[in-house]
Amino acid sequence: MDRKLLMKGKVKAAYDLGDKLEFRFTDNISVFDKVIPSLIPYKGETLCREGVYWFKRASRMGIRNHFLEYLPPNGMLVKKVDIVKPQKITANSR
Repeated sequence: MDRKLLMKGKVKAAYDLGDKLEFRFTDNISVFDKVIPSLIPYKGETLCREGVYWFKRASRMGIRNHFLEYLPPNGMLVKKVDIVKPQKITANSR
């Protein structure tokens, strides 16, 4: 399976796998939108596991989400989805 880097942020990278995405979490530290030049061991793994926990819990509650599979130690496979942006509707917007 070919992985194409889709985006790389301060603490996470997303790879395009065709109809799926792979998220990889790093041990980097980001404070006030800056990366600190040191690492927190297991931070990426911990963030990933926490996300996996909540996605699975939401699924058990009947809340659909994009999570597919945990990729140990610091990755997850998710469905590629279209993001629906909320709209602000006011009385004057008619």
